[in-house]
Amino acid sequence: AKGSALIKAIRILEEGLKAGLNPAEGGELAVNLRALYDYGIQRLTQANLRNDDAAVAEVLALIEPLAQCWKDIRGQVIQGA
Repeated sequence: AKGSALIKAIRILEEGLKAGLNPAEGGELAVNLRALYDYGIQRLTQANLRNDDAAVAEVLALIEPLAQCWKDIRGQVIQGA
């Protein structure tokens, strides 16, 4: 189950978040996010191979603040609509 969850998380980073970036329009932010997602993919792959809970925690600590920012933005847009 743990391996399946890690593979799902890797796919979300790779096929969802990273694939949705547009460096031409997103500029430096898109480049930085791509690097962050690449790093997360690398660390989660290592975590899966080595059963490394610390690597999973590291990626969560990096990604969760971004997720919270998107939730906050969404809430502001809904309130402003």
